[in-house]
Parts: sequence; C-alpha cells; structure tokens
Amino acid sequence: MSHYSLVKIKIKNVNENVLKQAIQELCKQEGFQVVNQIVDFYGHPRTDFLIGIKNRDYPRGVGIKLENGQITLVGDFYNTYGEEVIADKISQYYTVQALKVGLKKIGYNPRVVKNGEKVLIHAFAV
Repeated sequence: MSHYSLVKIKIKNVNENVLKQAIQELCKQEGFQVVNQIVDFYGHPRTDFLIGIKNRDYPRGVGIKLENGQITLVGDFYNTYGEEVIADKISQYYTVQALKVGLKKIGYNPRVVKNGEKVLIHAFAV
C-alpha cells in the first residue's frame, strides 16, 4: 500500500542556509533535481516542505522539511531505494557542508574530495 512517510534525520540545530547548500550539492553530484511538488504513488500532490528533490530512483520526489532545527523527510518511498538511503545521503552532504562552512569561518580553505562512498575534507590555511 502506498502512503506518505515521515522520516526524521538525527542532526540537531540544522542551519537552513547550510541545508539548502547541501541539497544543491547533492543534486549536482547525485543527479537529483529540485522540485516544488512531490506526489504519492497515486499522484496526490504535496507541497508542505522547504525544498523537494527527485531523480530516477525517487521519481515521486522527496520533500525536505526543517522545523525547530530538525530535518524531516516526507515522501512515498514505495518501490524506491528507501528512506534510509536518501536520509543517509542528506546527512552526509549536510555534515560535509557544515564542516566546510565552519572551516571557512576559522580561516581555512576547505576542499572536498569524494572517493567512492568516502568523503575527505582537506583544509588549507589561507
């Protein structure tokens, strides 16, 4: 049976600008596109989220909500790779982006290198 699911990501005090930057990078690297509407299996639309993404693996889309510093994903994950996979990707991209922003604030020039599933951040003094 198809339905919308809500999935909380365990990151606290999420910054909205950093989240948006992370989602843009996720889209660029993983072949997602930003959308304003997602649908369930039956085509019922939903727009109550901050930013939406979709790709071939998540054709109905995934909505990303941010409420009180907590990320919640909303989507119909029936017949996709599942909510855990996309939640892990968003967590990874957010963490990398937050580290980059933090390193820049203290005077470093961070460079991100992706090696398969691993992400390396090199920080050079400016």
